[in-house]
Amino acid sequence: MTISTSGILFSEYILQGLKQGVYSIHISPDAGTEETYYKIKGQRAYKRVWKNIGEYCKFSDSVFVRYILSSMNSSKEEVDAFVNMCMKNHVKNVVISAEHEAARGINDRIYWSYGEDEYKANAYMVKECMKYGLATHMYLAGMSEKNEKRVLKQFLDDGINELVDNGKLFIFGIGERGKQLIKQLKTAGGTISGFIDNYVKAENNEYCGVPQVEYSDIDKERDMILISPVNYKEIEKILNDLGYQNIYKLYLD
Repeated sequence: MTISTSGILFSEYILQGLKQGVYSIHISPDAGTEETYYKIKGQRAYKRVWKNIGEYCKFSDSVFVRYILSSMNSSKEEVDAFVNMCMKNHVKNVVISAEHEAARGINDRIYWSYGEDEYKANAYMVKECMKYGLATHMYLAGMSEKNEKRVLKQFLDDGINELVDNGKLFIFGIGERGKQLIKQLKTAGGTISGFIDNYVKAENNEYCGVPQVEYSDIDKERDMILISPVNYKEIEKILNDLGYQNIYKLYLD
């Protein structure tokens, strides 16, 4: 069961469900600073919410902290503060999405927007979350196709290219998440050198023109591996034990 909560009140019932593995929770502080939290939420609950996030994260990895991006919270300083709060409170999973009305250009009843600065902030935020080892869900649903491609192109230019740093990009996993990752990155103009899967043999050893490769085809020091499956912890451990250094966790939806 997935529970969405403001996180303002701490729930012993939710905590017990997290401990037992029957709950996952989504909390959206949408801010890294107290000032911005109040501007967005209209409540003085910033410290309490982050404290509760930290308490839940002590007992479970099934805590998803969400950031709904718009012109109200897209500054580099705000993004850096949010990532810092995630690390400070032992967050493992981050969901990043656009404020949908702004991203669709609806401006007759809102006073925030989603434009060039927000494309860049989205790319920067995903990159920073990945860089610090967070399992990062880049949620694109609800955006127009044009904006979706624009966000992904910005992410490729400002995020993936920096993290790859002259190496090659590989995907781990050819399940539904892996296929989605390959299709969306390729649509946005990304270059994927191959994918690897321990259990699935792809038809004709390729998917969407991307070849299935072996571990030996991936440079352990230079190349980048994006893990797409849900059971990323098991796969991350395997890759770490094998000596691969540039491992990141990303889910596109």
